[in-house]
Amino acid sequence: MSRTPDISKAIEATVARAVRSEVLGGMRRLEKQVEKLSEQIRRVGTARAAATTNGQAPRRPASKGRQLHGRYIGLLRHLPKKDQVRVRGIRQKQGVHAAIRAAEKAKKA
Repeated sequence: MSRTPDISKAIEATVARAVRSEVLGGMRRLEKQVEKLSEQIRRVGTARAAATTNGQAPRRPASKGRQLHGRYIGLLRHLPKKDQVRVRGIRQKQGVHAAIRAAEKAKKA
């Protein structure tokens, strides 16, 4: 009886090599993607750390009303007491915008 090569074992070995190669290739692709992702996370963390002040998270911008009030107070602080009283009266009667205009006018005079 002649001895014939066992084809099924050869096929199994070829399939096993192909599967192993595919798995290893997939693992390499995943490793590269994980490296890219970790680099992007590091960059975002660095950018966020640079944007913070004294370790605090960045704040959202102040509202328009708060900005207006800050402008009013900033102008008022540098006026003499007499003008401050006059501008406060204008604010109570006519509003913040009119008071800011009056404070700017008093500052120039």
